[in-house]
Amino acid sequence: MALSLDRASPRSDKSFHIPPFHSPIVCYRPAGRSWSYVEMTHPDDCVRIIARCERANVSWGFGLFGLDIEKGVILRARIRAAIIPRRRDTDQATRLFKQFVAEPPHLSV
Repeated sequence: MALSLDRASPRSDKSFHIPPFHSPIVCYRPAGRSWSYVEMTHPDDCVRIIARCERANVSWGFGLFGLDIEKGVILRARIRAAIIPRRRDTDQATRLFKQFVAEPPHLSV
């Protein structure tokens, strides 16, 4: 049985945890479409990707931070998504990810 960072059991027995990545990117390719949906988070903010498979549905989320913090501490995660052409989508997703990681964090409220 897999456990989340807070030691709680996943909501579904068909959930699984993917180990930390240096490039936390998820690429969704819907059947019969000419586009792909790409979602990414900054590697400093993401400790894992959590995916759930239930019947014909797949969902995912990013496990962010994984830190025990003091009360009142505010953390901001950097997440970005894009819809890109299906052709060579992994190449484009990689380029977008590199640009995203190179940007300074947005610190205004």
